[in-house]
Amino acid sequence: MAKVCIITGGTQGIGSATAELLASQGWRVVVSGRNAANGQKVVERITAANGTATFIRTDVTSLDDIKHLHEQTIKTYGRLDAAVNNAGISTELQPLGDSSTDEFERMWQVNVRGVYWCMQEQIRLMLPNGKGHIVNMSSAAGLHGVPRAGAYTATKHAVVGLTRVAALEYAQQGLYITAVAPGMIWTEINENLAKIAGMTKQDFAEFMPVKKVAGPDEIARAVAFLLASEFATGSVLEVDGGFGAG
Repeated sequence: MAKVCIITGGTQGIGSATAELLASQGWRVVVSGRNAANGQKVVERITAANGTATFIRTDVTSLDDIKHLHEQTIKTYGRLDAAVNNAGISTELQPLGDSSTDEFERMWQVNVRGVYWCMQEQIRLMLPNGKGHIVNMSSAAGLHGVPRAGAYTATKHAVVGLTRVAALEYAQQGLYITAVAPGMIWTEINENLAKIAGMTKQDFAEFMPVKKVAGPDEIARAVAFLLASEFATGSVLEVDGGFGAG
């Protein structure tokens, strides 16, 4: 029977690329996110390519939404084999002293508490099966200090911490829990941030030793690799164009 994977933040960027790749590999995919129109478009692309997918609207700042997402997944497909906790937000770059407390709290609710709540539901559903994969989306900023991105950096460090602790706690119960740390990926969100900052795609590329940015498909392939592994756990896979090497 085909495996089932939930993808939060699955309506665009890395999330939609991951959903489409996994569906092409035979996974039954649950696309979740806040934008129903975009979510349905992802599902339509998957089904047009003979894949299987459904969309469930989810705001990861709502525990009720998260519970509904996981309950409906079980009702629809009868099982949960994997989850990719990809939903996240960023903000414009600014020094820590000038940053907004409201923005920090909003980012924490989405990037950390949302992952925490999702992991709790996923672990609860996977443990009875004795097997499951969870991949959390961190960032190169989750492993390094990034000036003018203090709040974002803090949240992505927290995701790494949650990943490593859960991996240790459930290593002997068949759960493989990992994270991906992307570098500069050219998504809709980063394109908008670039416009706000008056920067071009090549300006962003200058932060990477390889002097280029990657597309969402690059990260989707990294996620697929981790979902296929039954030895990687507690790992943070850096896909960052060499950013973390120097």
